Amino acid sequence: SSHFCLVPEGTSSWTNHLYESFFAGCIPLILSDRYVLPFQDLIDWPSLSIRWPQDAVSLEMYVYVKDLVQNRRELLETMKKRVDAHACWFNFYVFDGPCSPYKAILHDLEKRSANLPRYLHPGHWIP
Repeated sequence: SSHFCLVPEGTSSWTNHLYESFFAGCIPLILSDRYVLPFQDLIDWPSLSIRWPQDAVSLEMYVYVKDLVQNRRELLETMKKRVDAHACWFNFYVFDGPCSPYKAILHDLEKRSANLPRYLHPGHWIP
């Protein structure tokens, strides 16, 4: 089993590679500067993933990841545990429990609704 899953930029601001990394149980190694991470106020992304600059993918990235595996095993295992703990945010078969994608989507919609502009006139009136 792999420690890391590469998450390259997709054809849109979302990519299936991120979801696949959670199902595979590996730490997402995000290789996109423009990728909009989902559920940002519910998931502490820096604690369970690596976001590498898109234009800096090189041997340096390999050396960094190898160092994590060989010399910083405790950090690697902590990140892996966090990935496992947060996988429920991407499991569309989970409806109840501490986290589910449905709860996260509703949370995001509630936040957006609270930020909508309030109009001067009511939504209806009768002359």
